[in-house]
Amino acid sequence: MRDKVRYVVFEVITHSHSRIGFEELSSAVMESSLQLLGTLSLAKARIRVMPENYDDKRLIGIIKVNRKYLNHLRTAIALIKEINNKKVTLRTRVVTGTLKKAKSYISEKKDKTKDKMVSKNNKSTIKNKKQ
Repeated sequence: MRDKVRYVVFEVITHSHSRIGFEELSSAVMESSLQLLGTLSLAKARIRVMPENYDDKRLIGIIKVNRKYLNHLRTAIALIKEINNKKVTLRTRVVTGTLKKAKSYISEKKDKTKDKMVSKNNKSTIKNKKQ
């Protein structure tokens, strides 16, 4: 039987407003997880920072983890305070059971400014139709 997984949408908050590359982030997550869990539990947790879903401009991404080790991953993420001598804070935004839903949270955050513009345009169009 296949293990159930969870997808953690996370955000990197940098104190120096600098970009963090995927390789740097991934190695920091794996190192922190290894220190917390050990080799055997890390293998069982099947933690994977997903490169195709990481946005280094907005510093948001997705981590896949075995459902049983979700709280361990959250702890490991919280323990990361520095990546390549840059002070950072990693924050869990959402945990979901499907990749599709996790991707929608990432794109939702990206499209918030677009939605505000669209709603303003729709309101003005509705006012014009009433007159």
